[in-house]
Amino acid sequence: MRRQTVILTLLLIGGMLIPQAALAWAQLPSVSLVSLIVELWPEYDRSSMLVIYRGRLADEVTLPITVELRIPADAGGPTAVAVANERGELLNAPYETEPVGDWLLIRATMDQPAFQVEYYAPLERQGDERRYTFTWPGDYPIQEMVLVFKEPLSATNVTLTPPFPEAAPGPEGVTIHRWQVGSLQADETLQVTVAYQKPDDRLTISAMPPPVQSEPVAGPSSSTPSSQRISVRSILGAALIGVAVILIVVGGIWWVWTQRTMATAAPSPPPRPRRSSRGRRRKAPALPRTSVSDQGGGFCHQCGTPLAVEDRFCPRCGTRAKPLDQRVS
Repeated sequence: MRRQTVILTLLLIGGMLIPQAALAWAQLPSVSLVSLIVELWPEYDRSSMLVIYRGRLADEVTLPITVELRIPADAGGPTAVAVANERGELLNAPYETEPVGDWLLIRATMDQPAFQVEYYAPLERQGDERRYTFTWPGDYPIQEMVLVFKEPLSATNVTLTPPFPEAAPGPEGVTIHRWQVGSLQADETLQVTVAYQKPDDRLTISAMPPPVQSEPVAGPSSSTPSSQRISVRSILGAALIGVAVILIVVGGIWWVWTQRTMATAAPSPPPRPRRSSRGRRRKAPALPRTSVSDQGGGFCHQCGTPLAVEDRFCPRCGTRAKPLDQRVS
């Protein structure tokens, strides 16, 4: 009974740990961004739109973590995926890509809160007119989002929809437009359309020195698929599941072993008496009875009842029998 109680207790604890572990696993903190700056640089160093993400993960996000960002499929892939260390140096981050409909999913491993992603997207061209529509697909919640548009060299009739409220000359001699969007929820999309006229194909970088930027330091190859990174809470969830499975397995093994032990220790039934050829039991031969008086034990001195030699008390009156040599013959 005691063994069964212990086994049932182990199974009960294991059964209780599994849903708790599953809940802990399900409640892993999702990725959220403190800030995201999206910069749009048309015809800067290529005849296309350079899109730059400069983001920062929220403080409660446990590092390292895998971040998934979608970019347009016609971009062909990112040209840079990096994280910034404490000194602001950009380090290549391992990533992999996966086509998802009209999007290309970037799955990158971030071991620093600040990151940068760059890609080029084609412009719509019709004569001197250029047009591009940027869409943020709402991959993560953002506490503060900012959009920046840098006019290309010799561009005219620039229109932004919706309009950017701020515009000022930049250090490169071109006008920079800025829109502080604010917070966005997960799955909340944002779309901006840019249109301008440009009479030539000169690139901005050809007419002025490029801005000083920190080039990514050689790190893990960007073509290497990102390995699965496990946070502290995911380790806890896996540990709870492991403990629960161990308890259930140990309880099951102990149960089987106990049943076998009890079966081995159980007494075998007494052998059945052999039957005669007629199928009847043989009666044990009756032993000859010997009278008490023939045994030489004398008689009780109190009531006169015959005594056996080994009697210490009278079987009738209970009087203590005298020694054998003092009994009445």
